[in-house]
Formats: sequence, C-alpha cells, structure tokens
Amino acid sequence: MWKICSLLRHSKEIGRISTKHFTTCTASLNSRFHQPRNRSATQEDEADNFGSLAEKHGQVFRKPSFVDVAELLTKNGSDDDILNHLNEGDTNIRHDPYWYMLECKKLGQRGKIDECEQMLVHKMLKVDRVRPKNYNFAVVIGVLGRAGRAEKAFQLYYKILDYNLKPDLAVYTSLFNSVANSPNREHIKYAKSLYSKLSPNKNLLNSTVYNSILKAYARQCSSHVECFVIFQDMLRAGKVPDHITFIALMDACGKDRTSGFLHALQVWRQMTTLGIQPTVESLTVFLRICCKCGIGDADVATRTLLSEESLEKLKPSANFLESTFRNVYWQKGQQSFPQQQQPTDNQQQLDGVGDSQVLLLDALQVVDVDEISKTTEETEAVDDPEAAVVVADDPEAATVVAVDDPEAATVVGLMRQPISGMVEKIGECRSKWDRLQLVGGQRAVLDMIIDQQMQPRTQTFLWLAKCCQPDFDSEIELLKFYCRKDHRKSIDVRFFNIMMKRRAERRDYEGAEQIFRYLKRYKLKPDHFTFKVKAMLVDDESQMVQFLDRYCQVDIDVELGLRADVHVYNQLYARIFSMEKRSVAGYQDTYAINYDLLKRVMVQMKVNKVDVNKWTLTMLERARNFPPKYDRWARQENQIERDVKDYRIFYNEWLKKQKMTHEG
Repeated sequence: MWKICSLLRHSKEIGRISTKHFTTCTASLNSRFHQPRNRSATQEDEADNFGSLAEKHGQVFRKPSFVDVAELLTKNGSDDDILNHLNEGDTNIRHDPYWYMLECKKLGQRGKIDECEQMLVHKMLKVDRVRPKNYNFAVVIGVLGRAGRAEKAFQLYYKILDYNLKPDLAVYTSLFNSVANSPNREHIKYAKSLYSKLSPNKNLLNSTVYNSILKAYARQCSSHVECFVIFQDMLRAGKVPDHITFIALMDACGKDRTSGFLHALQVWRQMTTLGIQPTVESLTVFLRICCKCGIGDADVATRTLLSEESLEKLKPSANFLESTFRNVYWQKGQQSFPQQQQPTDNQQQLDGVGDSQVLLLDALQVVDVDEISKTTEETEAVDDPEAAVVVADDPEAATVVAVDDPEAATVVGLMRQPISGMVEKIGECRSKWDRLQLVGGQRAVLDMIIDQQMQPRTQTFLWLAKCCQPDFDSEIELLKFYCRKDHRKSIDVRFFNIMMKRRAERRDYEGAEQIFRYLKRYKLKPDHFTFKVKAMLVDDESQMVQFLDRYCQVDIDVELGLRADVHVYNQLYARIFSMEKRSVAGYQDTYAINYDLLKRVMVQMKVNKVDVNKWTLTMLERARNFPPKYDRWARQENQIERDVKDYRIFYNEWLKKQKMTHEG
C-alpha cells in the first residue's frame, strides 16, 4: 500500500515540473517571435556557416564519391571481387541507359568481353535496376558476336523480348555473326531457329543481315546447298548482293570437296558479270577452294561452263544490278526498296513482280539446288586425267592441248570474258595447278592484282604458292613478285616454307637451300616448320648424321634459333623408312631399314628429352616387324633376325623412359 502512495506523489511532482517547463518554453517562444528582425554580426556568421552545429552533434551530408566501374574492371581480380564492388555502388546515383551503353562500348573495345556483359546484365539490370534501351543490348550483342559467343548473345536476345523491346537489324546481324564466328558448329541451330522466325518478314531484312546469314550457313553447315537456298530467298526479297555476298557463297562451295571448284567458278563468273569488282578477300577464298576442292565430272563441268545457255547469261553490264532493281521497283510505283510486304510463297512473289525481276533471278541463279545435287552424284573419273582442256584449232577437228598453254587453257577468265569459241570439252583436273590453269594460271592472278591495284594479304600468297605450277620458272616468277618493294611489309616466313617444301618434295635440295637463303636476306626468323622442311632434305645416312650433329644437340641451334621438337624427329623417322635400304640376302625385292641409324635418332631424342606422340609410336612400331616379303620360317637371314631382336629389346627399354604428349 505504501508503494502505491509513493508512486502517486512522484507522478504529481513530475506533472508540476512539466507544467513549469511548458510555461517557460512558451514564454521564450513568444519573446523570440515578437523580437525585431535586426540580425547581428554573430547571427550572420552563423547563417553563413550553416551546418556547423551538425559537426558537433551529428554527421555532415557529403556528396558520395563516384566509383568508376571501367577502372574497377581493369584491375586484376576475381569475378566475385568485381561483383562485390559492383554491388557496393551508391544507389543514390542513377545513370541513364546511354551512359551504360558508352561504358559497355569502352569495355568491348578493350577486349573485356565478360566485363562488358556483366556491366549490362548485372550492374545495370540487377544492381541499379535501370530500364534498358535497344542500343544497350545492340552494343553488347555486337561485342559477343565478334567474339563468337553465340550462346550468350542469344540469351541477351531473349532478354530483349522479355523487356518488350523490338530488336533492330543491327541486333539480328550480330546474332548471325556470333554463330558464324563460333568455334562450335552445333550453334547453327540458333541461326536456323532465328531465321525460321524471321521468314514471314524476310522483306524487312536488308542486305547486311542476309550477308551475315549467308556467312553463318557457309561456315557452320555441313552442306553448301542450304547456303544457296538462303541466297535465293535474298534475291526474291529484292535485296542487292555485293562482294561480301559472293565471298560467303564461294566459302560455302568449299564444303563440296568433290566439285566445289566448279561451283566457285560459277559464282566468280556471275560476280564479274554483274559488275562487282573482285577484292583481296574474294581472291583469297577462290584460291583456297582451287587448292582444296576438285572440279567433279568433266562432262558436267563442260555442260555447266561451256553450254550456250550458260554463256548467254554472261552478258556484262557495268550497272546491271542497279538498273535492273531500279526498273523493278519503278514498275511497282516505288522509288526505293519496299519497307514491308505481305509474306507470300516464292512462286506468288515471282508472279506479282515484273519481268525484270524474273530475269534477274534467272541471271543470278548461280547454281540451282537440284543441279548441285546432280553434279555431286554424277562425279566420275575421266579417261585421260592429264588433259585439262580439249580445244579445236579447226572446227572439224579436236586436239588435246596441255594445260601449260595459258591461251588455250583459259576457259573462265578472272577479269576478262571466257574464250570458249575453240574450247569443246574440259578434262578432269586432279592437281591444283591444273585447276588454276582453267582461269589463266598464276600469270592471270598476278595480272589481276596489278590491274586492280590490290594489296594482297599473306594468306593470298600462301594459297597461290600452293597452287603454283611445280616448275622452276613459275616459282621464280612468284618469288620475284612476292619480294617486290611494295610487298615488303607483308613478307612472311610461311611463304618461303611452302616454297622450300615444294622443292624438297621434288628432291631438289639445291633449290630448297636457295629458298632458305631468302630468309637470311630479309632477316626472317625460321620457325619449327622450317626446321621440319630442313629434315625433309635428308637423303642418306651421312646427311642424317650431319643433321643430328648440327641441329639436334641439347643446346638451341645457333643457325635456326630453335630446338628440334617431336615433329622434326617424326620427319627423320619417315626419312629413314624412305632411304635406300639394305637388300635381304636370299630374297628378291625385300629390303630392311638401317636399324643402327634408327636407334641413333631415338637416343638423340631421349637425350634432348623430347616427348613422343602417336605418330612417333606408329612409325617405331612399324620397325618392330620383319619386312613384308620376309618369311623367317622358310628361310632365315642372320643379320635381319639379329637387328629386329636387338631393336625390340632397345625399343622396350626406350619406352620406359619416354613421356607421351597429346599434341598433334
């Protein structure tokens, strides 16, 4: 009871104190309110130093420091550290989408592909929650497209659709470029799926998008037929092809190793007929196909290249494309390409336009899809494989002319019209130089480079060196042209390696050494392929011993500046099997290799600690067996029995100390 009384007395005292305090505060406020508005100097100083009391009793507001994300990403650190720093960014600062676009562009130019993607996906969308624009995705997808990141590029494409944004043509171009540059051929499924979605609106695509589609199909598809189908869709949509279009078509022709060169010849003829000047890239692709692909059946090639129907289509016109497309759309009452058309079938599109477009489609029908399949199936051998061109000096008589006659062998000119008045038949061209002679040979290629004032790349000369005629005069002509002053900047050791290998395969050792002296003249550093070509020049036991003492020591060779690798030793093993062998006594046409020389090379390989590969084991396992015609049960020879037995013992011990490499 006494506790309750004490609490009541205490509450009364608190009430009197609070009432007294309230009265005092009210009086002070009234006095301040009714004071005259005359500020003293002290009050003015306090007004100027606004916020000074907060330094004593609280925190002063300071502008947050800006964190440069681009500089942050350039620092060396893990992805988790980068994401942590991005998450710690001040939420009070909100940049606009254009700022993020510039930052992504800077990162892409520096080669920071992953950081560029994280800037958009993580920093902009998740952390700062800024609504993106079309150009944000376009920049990042363009960076991913140039790097071949097809899977990530299409993930961003699906995000565009999730944000209800409309992709522009630049996004579609980058998406197909990502598939074209991807190292994984399975990514072609993304391109096919996207193209099927765009099929109802094919007319809305421009030539640049179609070029990227053609490039993706040409590089990733296993067949060249699909690429030509896309090209037909491009023409029916009224898009003008350019030199990039024909480069993609010729690249697709390389898929057909049997008759791909025949398709490339047709593409090249149509390109020059339409007034499109060849470029260095188109010439390089054409030479690559000439080197790798054949021409197929001779009868099919003659019918395709020399028939009257095919020659009638080759009527050159400087402005053929421009004038024909202008006439087509002026007939439809338009002065520019259509922006949108109703999707119809291919035949309905052809029936709905004028005759000019039908003629254009017929002229640009480079290789019909059905004709391509027939050409591939009808490929057969020719009776005389050495004949490349059959011409008739007299209209009533035909003679076989060798392919080294450039005037008679030029069936399809690179820059001039084909001289087909005398040509009656094209023979099978099994070698690369025979196929090059069909377009005028090496001389025609060099003349075109001079006339067009091209700046050939290293790859252009490499493919031309492989297709060059295998004789001394042709190689010297190409060497002089390659070593001209205007080409000094592009001189590469790989070109001389190819020329050395060609002469080494012909067993022209002096000629190969002459090419090797070019490296010293132009101060070029030999590479491992040069070392391998030097090993190909070994022809007998004395040269093999000299090569081992000079180039295969433990220290780096002074002349080449390299150390012999496994490929050099594999070439030495191959030379041992192709050298002059010892005849086995008591047998005819039975020869044994030099096992002492073989073991010497193996010892040198073990001393230099060079790892073996599968090709090394394949050749050394071959030496374990007796010669093919040797029958040890019918008749034995003591020396071959002793050599094989000693080699097997030595080989087993040698394998225990050798390591295996999985390279080439």
